[in-house]
Amino acid sequence: MLKGYGYTEQEVDKIGDHRAMRIAHDLMKLKTANKQVRKAVKKIGKTPKSLRPGGTAPAVGQKAKRTQQIVKQAKATKNDRQKARLLGRLIRGES
Repeated sequence: MLKGYGYTEQEVDKIGDHRAMRIAHDLMKLKTANKQVRKAVKKIGKTPKSLRPGGTAPAVGQKAKRTQQIVKQAKATKNDRQKARLLGRLIRGES
């Protein structure tokens, strides 16, 4: 463990102070725990997001898709009348 920090085996054998040995031991445990945490974080990052209890399901229907398309078109167009027409469809619910 301490070899990674530049200590030789003879230098490690010469450590007589129990406090230094405890520090080295705690460092070893900390490094092991950090590796486990990194693995867990990677695993959690790969899982899909779930809804919280009582939450509403995300809208994935055809109407929601059409609404997203209209908003995208409105953002993309430079014509103010076309934007107004598209946003009017949203307000009236004509998706």
